[in-house]
Amino acid sequence: MKPVYLIMGTGRSGTSFLLRLLVRLGLDAGGYGEFFRHAKGPLKRGEVEVPELIKGTGGLCINLHKHMDDNNLTVKHAWVAVRPFKPCLASQMKKKRGKGAYKRLSEEEFKAKISRELPFTIGSAIQNLVERQYPFTVIEFPRMIDDKHYCFRKVEEGLAVPSGTFLPVWEGLVNPEKVHHR
Repeated sequence: MKPVYLIMGTGRSGTSFLLRLLVRLGLDAGGYGEFFRHAKGPLKRGEVEVPELIKGTGGLCINLHKHMDDNNLTVKHAWVAVRPFKPCLASQMKKKRGKGAYKRLSEEEFKAKISRELPFTIGSAIQNLVERQYPFTVIEFPRMIDDKHYCFRKVEEGLAVPSGTFLPVWEGLVNPEKVHHR
């Protein structure tokens, strides 16, 4: 089984920031934003090399066992990005309004659907990680971009990285002005 690092969480919870941070710290994501979204099902041997770092929002959280089993993978460490509910809901609603499965919903139905999806996604991620006894760290957004020492401690739980390497990388990525719905 190939060991991989995972970044899991709902969209709009800092998963993309974590991906950029961990790639700049030396992990290989294979150039993918969300690997399994591009892979579309089990991979055939030699078809595509599975990167050592995989980010997944939604589907990976809910279907973790299937992705790991189908591709002969195990989790070396996972970071589960979380965000306070109300700001996450507001950001998700702004991002998803009028798209995909949300197109035909009234505003009330739209809000109710996302309100159900957010806790289900995070709960599924944590439950799946615990069931297989995979090591994981919960990391809060936007705290991970507001507090470099907090972020360093959380990253260090799964990846040995010297603070002298981490801090300049973190400082080069952080842009708190981009965070809406605090």
